[in-house]
Amino acid sequence: MPQTVITTNEGREKYAQYLAGEIPLAEATHIAWGDGGYDGTEVIDPDPSWVEVPGELLKKTLENKQAVDFVCEMEGFLETTDLVGEDISAAGIYDNDNDLIAVATFSPIPKGEEDEITFNWNTAF
Repeated sequence: MPQTVITTNEGREKYAQYLAGEIPLAEATHIAWGDGGYDGTEVIDPDPSWVEVPGELLKKTLENKQAVDFVCEMEGFLETTDLVGEDISAAGIYDNDNDLIAVATFSPIPKGEEDEITFNWNTAF
């Protein structure tokens, strides 16, 4: 599945401010899914200026988060009742200020009524 993952401008600015001691570092709290990451023929390159997941359809609390060595591992789940009939082609991570800090676009994943999908989002430092 072709995909592109980026840190948004907002996420990069917050991290720079954190390193300068100007703000506390915000916690990743939510994952969202959308249908706007694919234009019908190819995956759309994410734009670092985006402030929401393209075609955002659903936002949920991140279920599991942990730091392992230099990696932050995060998980979000789509339950059987979530987004049935949708073609998911974008996802993003929001912080506790509700700012989009990372976004991914990818080939569409059809969501059926019996599908449970786990999204593993790992950020390495």
